Amino acid sequence: MNNKPRRKNRVGEKFGRLTVIEFSHANARYVTFWRCKCDCGNEVVVAVSSLVSSNTVSCGCYGREKRKEKKGPFKDIVGQRFGKLVVLSFSYTKNKKSYWLCKCDCGNEKIINGDSMQRGGTRSCGCPEEKDYTGKRFERLLITGKSSRTDNYGHIYWDYLCDCGNTGVVRGADLRAKTTISCGCYNREILTKSVTSHGRSYDTIYLLYRSMLERCNSITSHAYANYGGRGITVCDRWSGEGGFENFYEDMGERPEGKSLDRIDNSGPYSPENCRWATSKEQSRNMRTNHLITYNGKTQCVTAWAEDIGVKPPLLFSRIRLGWSIEEMLTIPVGQKRKKIGVVS
Repeated sequence: MNNKPRRKNRVGEKFGRLTVIEFSHANARYVTFWRCKCDCGNEVVVAVSSLVSSNTVSCGCYGREKRKEKKGPFKDIVGQRFGKLVVLSFSYTKNKKSYWLCKCDCGNEKIINGDSMQRGGTRSCGCPEEKDYTGKRFERLLITGKSSRTDNYGHIYWDYLCDCGNTGVVRGADLRAKTTISCGCYNREILTKSVTSHGRSYDTIYLLYRSMLERCNSITSHAYANYGGRGITVCDRWSGEGGFENFYEDMGERPEGKSLDRIDNSGPYSPENCRWATSKEQSRNMRTNHLITYNGKTQCVTAWAEDIGVKPPLLFSRIRLGWSIEEMLTIPVGQKRKKIGVVS
């Protein structure tokens, strides 16, 4: 039994610009192909499905004609004015950009990029500008006069004086477009600011600040065991973003001959617990010192010796012999201590 489908005769039928002239062949799926003659005279073989669905209406000439007529996916700007330029007609496309024939107010005709005109980059054919910028200010630039510099495009250049004191030459189009607002100093300032936090990385005050952070936070610091290892921390105001600025605001510059000292050796580094102290003051505020409290005053043995006018070894000797604090600090040198239980 033959299951081959019956083929409809398409000879003489017209589909768009194509007229079927004869059967060509059928593929394994019984899709038929027909030889057609186009109105332009060319002959092509087309699948019947493409003919019936109108996917193919010519030998290809129809698509070529449409593409030739089409100027591209660009907005029609014929008749529009851009500065001194009036668009006369479309010229051509190149690298997906449209180019237009324009007439300038000076009478010249020139082909110009459409995007450049619509963005404001090109406002004339390049003819001399009538406007005088002398004495006018553009951001940091003060125009001092017209420059003798020229280029192949007829652009006008102007001499300027920048606020920073530099002089130079700038193109008039760059002034109007605001693409040049300084001699270059503005960009340098922005770049410097973006990579600089406070500009004091090599100052003594900053090195002291970094040393404080390292001995409290970095386990690789040789002093970590005596600071971070003991639980000594840096307050939130002095750590993290803006920490150095806050530290400098609270402590100021380091006075000559002094260094950072914590009032309470077991307390944190914070505004209320830090001071600038001399080496003598720091040595008397060490946690290893022997502190003595008498009449509400607490200080180390060396400080008490200085107050009562004796040498520190004498007070240390009296401590080893078991003298009371009052005896140690009040009995003059050379006078014997009264023995308990002895009646004179």
